[in-house]
Amino acid sequence: MLYYFTQSNDLLPAKLDGSEAQKPDVWSKGASLSDAQWRTRLSAMRQEYPVIVFSKTYCPYSKKAKAILAEYPLKKPPFVIEADMRPDMPKIKALLTRLTGHATYPNIVINGKSYGGSDRLSILHESGALGKKLKAAGAL
Repeated sequence: MLYYFTQSNDLLPAKLDGSEAQKPDVWSKGASLSDAQWRTRLSAMRQEYPVIVFSKTYCPYSKKAKAILAEYPLKKPPFVIEADMRPDMPKIKALLTRLTGHATYPNIVINGKSYGGSDRLSILHESGALGKKLKAAGAL
């Protein structure tokens, strides 16, 4: 799913409702890829976009999370998906909930792993763990 969002501005496929697992080919727009090819693509995506934020433009928690991330000298800004600006927002939410167990916005993904929302990000930031995770992801 992260690969799809970072490589395309397309809406999620119509047949996808987010409630069940999909074959990886859904995310590659029908191209059939081997497991090794997927690992290579995902590795490249994580290097290109080490920090991904699923957000809502008007959400105070999303704004807080983005402000926390802005305190770090990131090599490149986080890749932000403003879900409320997309007509496929309900599908995005269903996918995020199923794949990450986190049902609210924001949803912060570092190196392909979801770290939840602004409360969890605040705890990681205050403890110094966020900087370590960002550095390990190659974001700093």
